[in-house]
Amino acid sequence: MSQLDSLVSFIRENVPARLMIEFDNWMDDPKLEQSHRGYGEGQRRIGVLIYDGVVSWDRFPFKTFDPQIVFALILSWLAENSRPDEFTLDVPRIDLELIDDDVAILTITVSLIDEICLTEDDNGLIPFDGQKWKISSPVIWTAESADIFSVDSVGAPVTGLETS
Repeated sequence: MSQLDSLVSFIRENVPARLMIEFDNWMDDPKLEQSHRGYGEGQRRIGVLIYDGVVSWDRFPFKTFDPQIVFALILSWLAENSRPDEFTLDVPRIDLELIDDDVAILTITVSLIDEICLTEDDNGLIPFDGQKWKISSPVIWTAESADIFSVDSVGAPVTGLETS
């Protein structure tokens, strides 16, 4: 699932259905950037797709639904959906155009990034580095506990490991 799909799903889940009637979303200004990273287990990132995710309401009822709720939802989603640290993305941009005393055109543009990852596959369609690959979402294992061994066979447990 792309970050735009995830963001739109999050918005849909957290606002009233009536608010999503004149709603649209799209990808704007996409750019491909090479960015290689090994994930182990025959998985690797070959690059990233950086783009503006645009969410827009043609008739946002700003008097009956506080637009700051939408702003907070977007910020909440951004805080909980990690993006590769090595990329600096723009802050969200808001365009609000009043139609009348009750509704406005509300457009929010969020810089997003999707990793393009490959997994080795003999039947894959992508030749790279002398092998065949398929597009995939990498499976990343995270340690939940550890012991450190030094000069003897008694390990010291490591505490405070975060899981994500």
